[in-house]
Amino acid sequence: MKKSLIILLIALISPFFGLVSLDKRVYPGKDYNVKRIKLNQEALFDDARFGLPEKRIKAIQMCGLSKILYCFKVLSETLFDKTSKRIREESATGLGVMRLKLALPYLYEAMSKEKDLKVKMAIIWGIGVIGDPKSVQKIKPFLKNENWKIRRTAARSLRLLESKEAIQYLTEALKGEDENKVNLTAAHKETFKTEFGQKQLIKSFHDRVKLEIYHALLVINSQDYNNIGNLIALLESSDMWVRYTVGKAIIDLELPEAFVALQKALLVEDEPIVREVLFKALNKARLSNRYK
Repeated sequence: MKKSLIILLIALISPFFGLVSLDKRVYPGKDYNVKRIKLNQEALFDDARFGLPEKRIKAIQMCGLSKILYCFKVLSETLFDKTSKRIREESATGLGVMRLKLALPYLYEAMSKEKDLKVKMAIIWGIGVIGDPKSVQKIKPFLKNENWKIRRTAARSLRLLESKEAIQYLTEALKGEDENKVNLTAAHKETFKTEFGQKQLIKSFHDRVKLEIYHALLVINSQDYNNIGNLIALLESSDMWVRYTVGKAIIDLELPEAFVALQKALLVEDEPIVREVLFKALNKARLSNRYK
């Protein structure tokens, strides 16, 4: 009997000794962990600066997401990399995601020098994500840029800044948007060969810019009922991407005023990706209307 009790007691307490032993083996101490983390960070910085192209891009992306302060120094260097547009683009995005105002002078400088369209868009977007209202003056000139994609990105950036100072510039840009020139690429002209088709495409590009301006204005002033109506009206656009983005904007803005228009839009919408967004927008509008 005594022997059985001793065996049972050993069986019960042995796991606890095992756990203590395991704990000491896996967690050998604070100093060890700090040293290991430091080595991993140094490897990340080296990869961002000197790795092979794909490894550099991944390291730069990780730097932005990790928000390690030293990554700011690394990304502010790779932002001006001369070997790869992609590296500059990811660096601008990473600096934006880190949301450090220290990065703004570097982004301003890069914005003034950058020639590549995608990189410039990433820089403008990154400045908006950082969220310093003083950046409005740096972004506003791009609302009149000759490229509609730059104008659209500038409106998105000002939306992120949420500064009342931007209302005047956004309103002026809205009034002049239809007069801005849109240069169609050879691919566009090949796809849309008729004059009517090309005019419709140009109108779609203008609408893509205008909906971002409406969205920005409504984030800054949610009681701007005139622009609420203008945004909702774009649910009837012939461009599926306009309808899709309007649906996303309505979700973000939680507009109960859009409820009836969304119901009508769903009756005629054929694109699955657009229908999915419109359903979400409808549910959001229904809930917003219920608790208004």
